[in-house]
Amino acid sequence: MSRSFWTYFAATLFFNFGFSLFFFLFNVYLLGVGYNEQTIGLIGSCALAGRLLAILPIGWLAQRFGLRSTLFFAVATAVVATFGRVAFTSHAAQFALATLAGISLAAWGVCLAPAVAAFTTEARRPLAFSLIFAAGIGDAGIGAYAAGHLPAFASQRVVLCFGVAVAALSLLPLALLKLEAQVLSPRPSIRMPRSPFLRRFLLATAVWAVVLGAFPPFANVFFTHHLHLPLAQMGTVLSISQAVQLAAILLAPALSRRMSLPIFILVTQLLTAASLFTLGGAHTLEAAAFSYWFYTAAQNSNEPAIASMLMNRVDAADRNAASSFALLSTAATQIVASAAVGAGIVHLGYSPVLYSIAALALVAALLFYQLPTNES
Repeated sequence: MSRSFWTYFAATLFFNFGFSLFFFLFNVYLLGVGYNEQTIGLIGSCALAGRLLAILPIGWLAQRFGLRSTLFFAVATAVVATFGRVAFTSHAAQFALATLAGISLAAWGVCLAPAVAAFTTEARRPLAFSLIFAAGIGDAGIGAYAAGHLPAFASQRVVLCFGVAVAALSLLPLALLKLEAQVLSPRPSIRMPRSPFLRRFLLATAVWAVVLGAFPPFANVFFTHHLHLPLAQMGTVLSISQAVQLAAILLAPALSRRMSLPIFILVTQLLTAASLFTLGGAHTLEAAAFSYWFYTAAQNSNEPAIASMLMNRVDAADRNAASSFALLSTAATQIVASAAVGAGIVHLGYSPVLYSIAALALVAALLFYQLPTNES
């Protein structure tokens, strides 16, 4: 691996740990200052709306000013906005700062793949991506554990500020990156490829995105507010879920090689639905924890398979555009999901909402299974 890769890898360690700690604890902090799940869902929708609006403009900025400058400016903006979310707890401030944070944090996802590709060879690229994603999951697990245990030594506000400060340290290695601006055109292409497969894939992805994004923002609130799990134990439950996800993702390639991609995706989505049904009916902390771990493992293990399916079934020239529109589809549907789930929990409770998400997982499984076997 090149020196530039390891510099970027160091940036990802600070970024992922700091923001993982922040987001695992932040909703609990909002509950403590007077918010409820419905309002938290609306705040989450603002962040997702910012992300949706930023996807294509950030691609343009990266082509116009280079990946390093775009990442540095976006992360700096995210740090400022996130500090503001801790300091200013009024509804207006939370909605505005969540939107700004969503816009700036979108740059990390948009720039990740081209950044890794820019300083790795084709032979080393699979290993580089594995290291980046595995480190991200590991960081998230450590961040969840820290979010649960550090409030025993300091206030939640101080712990949140500590998390953002760690994320700010990613600016140091980003500033040292030697990455030339890759100006491909004055503006990125936003034309959707003409592909029957892609249109049906985007529909399936939109439904699956609701399943992916509906419950995780409320998982910490579910365990602490609904099941009355102490904060330290909640951090342990969520950190174990990250370890389970890591194991599932590492095992997924071996399992998917034993069956076709459509069958592997179908199986994991059916398992996701089953675990959500179990979680909705759980009456003990042990049953809820095991159901949640199984749910996170099942739903995350098929993400590489879904990405591979998309890349395999569209023309090489259309892959960047197809990936962008898939990201747009995911962001757009998750905006609605976050607000709807928050309102549903307040008015109906957790069980009916979890059963509804499980039903959508079954719909998504059917849509993916019926996709064409080739691009046309």
